[in-house]
Amino acid sequence: MNASIPPRPDLGDLLPGRLKATWSWYVSIGVYLLAFLIAGVAQIPVLAAFGVLEETSSALTGPQAWATVLGDTVIAGVLIFWLAKWHRNWQETIGFSAAGKRSRDFGWGFAVGLGLYFAITIGVAFVLTVLFQAIFGREIASPDQISTADLSASSIVAFALLSLVAAPVSEELFFRGIFFRAIRDRYGFWPGAIGSGLLFGLIHYVPSAWESALLLQTTMVFTGVAWAWVYERRGTLLANIGAHVAFNTIGLTFYFAFR
Repeated sequence: MNASIPPRPDLGDLLPGRLKATWSWYVSIGVYLLAFLIAGVAQIPVLAAFGVLEETSSALTGPQAWATVLGDTVIAGVLIFWLAKWHRNWQETIGFSAAGKRSRDFGWGFAVGLGLYFAITIGVAFVLTVLFQAIFGREIASPDQISTADLSASSIVAFALLSLVAAPVSEELFFRGIFFRAIRDRYGFWPGAIGSGLLFGLIHYVPSAWESALLLQTTMVFTGVAWAWVYERRGTLLANIGAHVAFNTIGLTFYFAFR
């Protein structure tokens, strides 16, 4: 099960000597769905403690953010348990930097993430917004992902933990480290980047007018493809986590400062 999967002759390798992913993309989706279900159950006591178990809102509130921090932690834990149990060489396969390179790889990813934020939110998102408005004949804007109605200290801490720690680690572990690698190692970069980007966009659904929700999801598809490139370029998940943290840092700052 842990043997390297030989590359197709027309694809080459991610990095010389790198082990191939020993998991399939469809099994990884099944494990992710199971982890998502377990996380949902684990969130119930947190939501109940805040008294918002039945509350629904289009944007994430502080209590919901705390529950999501727990959910992302559970998802990452289940994924790591699965990898450690059935794919013993998973850390080498995914690509974790050696001790001396960790800060450098994270910093490289953070710097790239800063540039990607403006390239995507100003360039890609602007083009998509104009395109969507031309197609649907009315003004369309991406829905807010978090609520700024409650900016208590507890909510700010929850948003920060979610945006800068829990989401970058959990999402990069699955979407790039596991799912992208499963497809990329068998079919090449572009199938892996597009496939993982589409799934990444799908999970960023925010309840709102369907055109607005689709605009956000489409933007996140491009974001997912860009982060697949980061992983392909650097070969370590720490660079992706750095890029994700940078992206969310700017976004969170704008939310707090201007909304």
